[in-house]
Amino acid sequence: MMEDQYEEQTIQQQRGPTIRFTGKLLAETEFETRGRDPMRVTFEIWETPGGALVAVSQTEPAEREGHVSANVLVVEDRSDEQAARFAVMDHFDWHDRARSMVGKQLKWKLVREVA
Repeated sequence: MMEDQYEEQTIQQQRGPTIRFTGKLLAETEFETRGRDPMRVTFEIWETPGGALVAVSQTEPAEREGHVSANVLVVEDRSDEQAARFAVMDHFDWHDRARSMVGKQLKWKLVREVA
């Protein structure tokens, strides 16, 4: 469950640098894909004491031993909050589970007004 305290995190990505940060978990969801080799997918959004958002997506086999594949996005500039939120959603490929997570847990409104 989500905590209101900061925790040390180290996430080794398959492609890209290992990410280390102290963060507070803001939102998370987990689900399994269907098919011959189902995968367990986890989406998490963390916030650092400095205000950065850290979006983490992890995939691992659901019914067998296997490699955990992790991908991380760090959004340090939150001067445009909508752009920061959309960057997080881009990281999650706008997956319906991610939309539901941020809508229910963070009350994000994912609407872009165009003039």
